[in-house]
Amino acid sequence: MTRELVSVVMPAHNAARWVEQAVTSMLVQTHRELEVIVVDDASTDRTPDIVSAFRDSRVRLVQKMHNGGCGRALNTGLEHAQGVIIARLDADDYALPQRLERQVQMLARAPDIGVLDAAAWRVDASGRSLGRSPRFEGRALHYQLLQECPIVHPAVVMRKSVLPRDGYPSVDTQMEDYALWLELAPQVRLEHLPEPLIVYRRHPGAIGAQRTGLRSQAEWARIMARQLGLAIDTQVAAAWLHPSHVGHVSESCVAQLVSLVRRLDPETFTFGAHVPAWTPLGRARASRLYAHRVVRLVLAARAGGRRDVVAALVGDAAKLSARAIALTLRVSRRGSRRG
Repeated sequence: MTRELVSVVMPAHNAARWVEQAVTSMLVQTHRELEVIVVDDASTDRTPDIVSAFRDSRVRLVQKMHNGGCGRALNTGLEHAQGVIIARLDADDYALPQRLERQVQMLARAPDIGVLDAAAWRVDASGRSLGRSPRFEGRALHYQLLQECPIVHPAVVMRKSVLPRDGYPSVDTQMEDYALWLELAPQVRLEHLPEPLIVYRRHPGAIGAQRTGLRSQAEWARIMARQLGLAIDTQVAAAWLHPSHVGHVSESCVAQLVSLVRRLDPETFTFGAHVPAWTPLGRARASRLYAHRVVRLVLAARAGGRRDVVAALVGDAAKLSARAIALTLRVSRRGSRRG
């Protein structure tokens, strides 16, 4: 397994400032069996010239004549990928030298893992540190997907065999990666490697898009409605993903919002057998984050004069907060006894 070919798929659009460093970081990997597929998404700068200048047979440039966005560029790259493992990197990020070796080794040790990301050092355009990416592992990672996208997409490796035939879905909603993880999670184990293995740039022109648009929220609602067996209005989805939007939920959909909130309780949510059991720390953290989101919904509803939402959820918020505190104290006491 450790000698399997890894196909690195890298979409690039007007990335002349960064792309040379991104490609070079893959060519110096300690795992040598790789190909770097750079999909130039109709750049108007020197991006394709910079990539073409590499004199390494492992670098392949695929040029698109019309800009179709990141999702379509990714699917074009997948069409050209020859490896059994797909790795991601964005053209404005770069990988540490042992990144692929560490991740491929973990896939070899755990054949049930289909998608594996890693921690990232986050920096701004000037290189100033913004800290490490959040850490979610095992069941906590699967659960957090119900609230946000905790997976660092440019740090992902995945088995090509787990991908849908058409590759990334939802290429028109700016959430192609999040939609893919949501689609895979009920059947495929997703996991996190806590070792930082890439440097992830956050800047206004970064590929990563903010998932605040109605199309993204509608897509989340569509996927989750199918998986949860609930009717989920787009404004209900928007309120769950961004509690400040709770004022836009129509009165007729308040009961729907309450049903969604209760369905997503980490204590009762049903995971597949492929998902690892809760760790005490992961369970306590998930309970805290869940309670915090419900409290935010209540506070936003109160601030917006939505007494109907407050009345429907205030009891849940109090109960969930008490439970989260109890679980956190229990974990803390266990840690103190070990110390």
